[in-house]
This record gives sequence, structure tokens and C-alpha cells, in this order.
Amino acid sequence: LVGPAAEELFDPVPEQDLFEALNETLTLWNSPPDWAGDERNVVLTLSRIWYSAVTGKIAPKDVAADWAMERLPAQYQPVI
Repeated sequence: LVGPAAEELFDPVPEQDLFEALNETLTLWNSPPDWAGDERNVVLTLSRIWYSAVTGKIAPKDVAADWAMERLPAQYQPVI
């Protein structure tokens, strides 16, 4: 993308709005039919949600997955 940084064009997102958006995403997966066949993307999205909730920043899935890997116990790392 070319042009000024987003911070130069947009006001910061209020923290409460960010947390509400993250929480709304979690409500998409209420039962197995909601995630069946898409587990990879769900796990990566959960990594992004965790990353954003802790840092207040938005990151691509690969960056968030790397970040999560550094924080997860070894027994759960294979999931990512």
C-alpha cells in the first residue's frame, strides 16, 4: 500500500471498541458446525485476538501466531 500511515488518517480506536470487536468475533464459534473444516483459520484468528487484546495492536495471522507460540506452553504449540 502506498500513502500515509493509517495513524495519520484515522483517530485511534477506543480500547473498549477494540475489546467489543474482539469479543464479537468469539461469538462466531458456538458449536462444531461453526468451525468444522475451518479449524486452521479459527486457531490463527484466536491468536490474533489474543495478540490484540494484550498489545492493543492489529497484526497479520503469521505475526500473531509467532507471538502466541512464544507464550504458549510447549504442549499446546503444535496446535498452532
